[in-house]
Amino acid sequence: MRAAYIGAVGDDEAGAFSLASLESEGVNVEGVVTQNGRASQFALIIVQREGDGEEKGSRTILWRREVSLAREDVREEVVRAGRALHLDGHHVEAEIAAARWAREEGAPVFLDAERAPEGIEGLIGLTDYLIAAEDFPALFTGVSDHRESLSLLHAMGPRVVGVTLGARGALAYDGTRYYESPGFHVDVLDTTGFLYGVLRKMGLEDTLRFANAVAAMNCTALGGRAALPRLSEVEAFLQANSPRECP
Repeated sequence: MRAAYIGAVGDDEAGAFSLASLESEGVNVEGVVTQNGRASQFALIIVQREGDGEEKGSRTILWRREVSLAREDVREEVVRAGRALHLDGHHVEAEIAAARWAREEGAPVFLDAERAPEGIEGLIGLTDYLIAAEDFPALFTGVSDHRESLSLLHAMGPRVVGVTLGARGALAYDGTRYYESPGFHVDVLDTTGFLYGVLRKMGLEDTLRFANAVAAMNCTALGGRAALPRLSEVEAFLQANSPRECP
C-alpha cells in the first residue's frame, strides 16, 4: 500500500533528514512544502526506562513548532489522488479543505484526534473515522464516560468513532453498537493499522484487533517508527498472540 505525506518542513538539516527518511520507505513527499528561514518541527521525547505497567515507557514530549501548514500550501491534486486521507488536527483550516476534496472523490477521511484546537468541530463533521486519544473525548465533550462521549462525537457526523485506551486496548462505536478490543501483553519501551483495516474491508472488530497489534508491536522499541511492523510481521504476531484484558 503506497502513501503520500502532506506537510511542511524548514530549510534545515532536520527537514532534509525527515524527507530522506520518508522517501527511503517509499513515501511520496511531493506534497511537502519547504519553508525558507524556518526551523523544522522537532520533538525531544523523554521515555521512562523503569516502572511497572503503563509507567514503563511513558513519555514526556518537548516540542519545537515553527513551521505551519496553510490552506494554500496543500496540493489539491495530491489529496484527490488518494484512496484515503489521514489527518492529525494540527492545521485545522488546511485539513478542512483537504477533507472536503477527499470526500468529493469518495475517499474516507480519518482523524487522529488528540487536541481540541479552535475549529476542530468543523473537521470532525467532515470525518468518517475518528480515532481519539484517551483524554480527547472528555476534553472535547465534557463527558468523562467513554461510551457517552463517543456517542456525542458520533452524532457530529463520523461513521465510526473510537478511543485508544493504552494497555486496555480500544473502544469504538458505529452508531449501533460498541466494540471493545483488549490490548496485547508486550514489553513496552515506547508507546500506531486502523486505516489499513478499513481499506482492506475488514470488519470493525478485526480492524480494532489489527490496529491494537500494530500499536503493541510499535511499543517494543524506542521511537515512533523504529518498531513499526511489516504486514507479514503483524499477521505472525496475531497468530502467535491473544489479546489480554487489563484491569
